[in-house]
Amino acid sequence: MSTFRTVQTVPESSEIVLNELPFAPGERVEVVVRSCPVGSPSLAEEWNRLLKSTQSLPQVQRLTDDDIAAEVAALRSGQ
Repeated sequence: MSTFRTVQTVPESSEIVLNELPFAPGERVEVVVRSCPVGSPSLAEEWNRLLKSTQSLPQVQRLTDDDIAAEVAALRSGQ
């Protein structure tokens, strides 16, 4: 199941239009609308916070480009 998330402000018309959805024409989708408290972090902000905390882990600091290349090669070879 794919998910598309956006945050919008309801205009005076009380209508929200969604454009360029990542779903095929005719595909059934579920639409859920919920309020988003002012000041709550966006998905991008949450993602950035997660990346910063992950990148600050000591074991990540020791990773080298060679370590990453070796991991990718091992995965590609099925190991």
